[in-house]
Amino acid sequence: MPIIGLRNLLKQIEQPIRIRDALKRTSVIGLDAMKPLVDCVQVQEIFLELKSGRKEKAETFLSRFIRSIHKHGYMVVVVFPGRPLPSINFGENLKAQAGQSDKPFSFKTDIMQAFVTVMDAMGVPYMVSPYEQCAQLKYLSEIGLIDYVMTDNSDAIGYLCEKTLMDYNPESEDGVAILYDCSKFLVLNESTAPAPLLKVLRKFGLKSLPLYCALQGCEYVQVKGFGPKKAIQMFIYFWHLEDMPDPNVLVKRMKVSRDTEKLVVAGYNIFTSQIIYDPILHKCRSLKSVVGNPTWYEQSKVDSDDLPSYCGLYLDTKALQEYNHLQPKHFLVPPEEHEEVVTQPLKREATVTGKLQPPEKGQRADTIAYKYTAMTSTYYNRLHAMHTKASFFV
Repeated sequence: MPIIGLRNLLKQIEQPIRIRDALKRTSVIGLDAMKPLVDCVQVQEIFLELKSGRKEKAETFLSRFIRSIHKHGYMVVVVFPGRPLPSINFGENLKAQAGQSDKPFSFKTDIMQAFVTVMDAMGVPYMVSPYEQCAQLKYLSEIGLIDYVMTDNSDAIGYLCEKTLMDYNPESEDGVAILYDCSKFLVLNESTAPAPLLKVLRKFGLKSLPLYCALQGCEYVQVKGFGPKKAIQMFIYFWHLEDMPDPNVLVKRMKVSRDTEKLVVAGYNIFTSQIIYDPILHKCRSLKSVVGNPTWYEQSKVDSDDLPSYCGLYLDTKALQEYNHLQPKHFLVPPEEHEEVVTQPLKREATVTGKLQPPEKGQRADTIAYKYTAMTSTYYNRLHAMHTKASFFV
C-alpha cells in the first residue's frame, strides 16, 4: 500500500524523464515485480483469461514490459515480495536462528508463475525478498548492485531508495517515467523553499523521511486524526535541535496512547531495520546493518542482535537461495563471454569493451547484434566483485 499523499508533497522535486536518454548506458534497474503484475491484471482481456486458467496473454504482456526496458540498453533485476511482516506485538523479540524452518513466499498464483516463466526464458535475474520488495530494493540500491528502482509503490521513497522511477509507461517509445532522486530532496531553490516536507528534510536530513512516513500514516501504522499537517507539526516542536529528534521522544508530543506511540516507533523501525536477504553473504540480515556501512560485506558487520519480530524473522536461507536466481548460471550467456565479463574490475560507472560495448546514444538496442551480454556486463562486474570482496571475510 503506498504512502498516501507523499508524492504530492514532493511535487517540487519530481523529474519527468525519458529513460532512453536520461539514464547511463550501464545502468541496472531493479524492478518491483508488482509494477508489471498490477499493470497486467488491469487489462480486462488478460484478467478474464487468467480467471479462465490461461496465461498466454499475461506472458506476452510481461515479456513486452521487460523488452520495453531492454530495448534502451538497460539491465533489469526483478524483485518479488515475500511473506507478510509479522504482526506488531510489543515486547516480543526474536534472535537470529540459523536453522529456522520458516520459508519465504512461493510463486502460487498463475500470474506470478507466468512472470517466472517469462524471466527464465529471457534470462532475466530475479529474487524473492524475505518480506517487502521495497526494502530488498533499498538494499540492492545501497550496495550498488542496481542504480534505479522502478515501482509505483511510494514506500520506495520512504525507504530512501537513491533513485526511484515511477509511473513508467512501457508503451511509450522513449520510456516516459517520473524520477525521484534523493540527492535533490535537500536542494534549496525558489521552487523547493516553501514546500513544508522539504523544509523538514533540509533541517533534519533524509533520515527524517521514514519517521515522517510513520507519523503521517503508512501501511504499518495509521493514527486517527494524523495526516501530513500534524506529522510536520511534530518536527516543528523540535526545530531548535541540530539533529533529528529521537523517535521515542518525538512521539511524546503526539498526545496519544502509549500503545499508539509504540506503533509509530514500530513503523519507523520497519522502514529502517526490516529483514532483507543478502545474496552476497547468503543470509538474512537487518537493513540497518547495510545502510551507511561501507564495509557491509564483512561477516562481522552482519548484526546478530535481537530485533523486534515485526521487522521480520530470519527465514531459512537455504530456501531463499533456491528462490533467488542471481547467480551467473541462471543467465542465457555463453560461458566464454561470461568469463570475459566477470574478470573485469568493479567500477561504479563500469563500461565494457570491444564486442560487448552497449549501443551508442540514440541507437535502438533491439536492432543491433550486441547480444544480451552487453546489458548484463555491468551487473556481472558488480556481482562478481562483491562476491570476491566478501570471500576475504568468510
